[in-house]
Amino acid sequence: MPVISCGYLVILRGWLPSDIDPFIRWLAHGEWRLLDAPWEGFRSETTAEQEERDREWFMRQLEGGDESWLNRRAVVATPNNIPVGWVNRYDKQDNPHVCFVGIDICEDAYLNRGLGTEALQLWVNHIFSTSDVHKIGLETWSFNPRMIRVAEKAGFVREGCQREIRQWRGEWLDLVQFGMLREEWEERRGVGDTEAPEHMAAFFDARAAGYDDHTRDNVFPGRMFTQFYQAVSSPIEKTDKPLQILDLGCGTGLEIEALFERAPNASITGVDLADDMLEQLRTRYADHMGQITLVTDSFLTMPLGTQAYDYIVSTLSTHHVLHDTKRELYKKIRAALKPGGKYIEGDSVIPAVLEPHFLAEYHEEVAGLPQAQDGQYHIDIPFSMDTQRSLLLEAGFKDFQVVWQKDSDVSWNIAVYVATA
Repeated sequence: MPVISCGYLVILRGWLPSDIDPFIRWLAHGEWRLLDAPWEGFRSETTAEQEERDREWFMRQLEGGDESWLNRRAVVATPNNIPVGWVNRYDKQDNPHVCFVGIDICEDAYLNRGLGTEALQLWVNHIFSTSDVHKIGLETWSFNPRMIRVAEKAGFVREGCQREIRQWRGEWLDLVQFGMLREEWEERRGVGDTEAPEHMAAFFDARAAGYDDHTRDNVFPGRMFTQFYQAVSSPIEKTDKPLQILDLGCGTGLEIEALFERAPNASITGVDLADDMLEQLRTRYADHMGQITLVTDSFLTMPLGTQAYDYIVSTLSTHHVLHDTKRELYKKIRAALKPGGKYIEGDSVIPAVLEPHFLAEYHEEVAGLPQAQDGQYHIDIPFSMDTQRSLLLEAGFKDFQVVWQKDSDVSWNIAVYVATA
């Protein structure tokens, strides 16, 4: 599937034959028809003859090349690939350095949820990034305050207003005009300030002091912080036994408190590349260091032993490696677990439809880097839940169970899942 751009709430992608049914439905249904130049004509229903003509027209457009109606538009879809509308690009004057854009969220159930703002931002980013356009314009009508707010939130500047230039159903309407210059877009995006991917240890050492606050405030705000770490510890039996637990990529040890709540007499071995992160852990758990052993190393390359642990835990640590590396890691984890032991992972997951997009971004980022082992640089490569399940089962785990999810309706979800050796 041709993904053009990926956000948190929506993706932009090319049109597919499967889009024909929602497209035909949109022609006769949805609030969008009342706000996007309704005087140009819209239907309240579609006859069988009209539908047949629409289907033939749609298929011709799919085959029509770069100049077709569909190819001047992109589908706005949810991360789970539910089409909800489109964005478009068009010209109004003989100037190749200026274009205009528009957006319609055609599914009423998805209005007022922020999808339009993000979709417009992604579309603007795509146009500026892939062309030499100097300016993007946007026009809307005064009876569409939602579109006016979307334009303003997306960073457009209100440039003018042609007052009362059209009458519609007894009301005189203003044409409200917005614009964004390339330099305004670059300033807003910080273009030119992008740094190359950092080595993993250096990345986390540089952020160790503020890592916990970032996790609490941005990754798991509010009660979600407690929910996540309780979910990570929940597969561990509540016991006074001296369990052996291995914590891979332990960082500052945010999960360790929840592990001790389940097994207060456990011995925990924490592995992490970043010395400064481990120093934060030592300070936090100064009273428990008799039960904690810390190792500064990469869990990708160090030996983990054989049947040494009751549980192995990893939180937000494994989404930086490709399929083969992760599969081999899972085999090593399984071998390190005692029979019946459990591996618990809390990490980023994405819809399957976005995997090729993130993999392409990864290969683009590493193309200019010195050759290095997979996982050496801090580059995100999240996989879908199905891929995670497959990799764990291929590594020899017996089962796979999802314990908790942050939000399965967004493109960048976080989930907790457990597999048994």
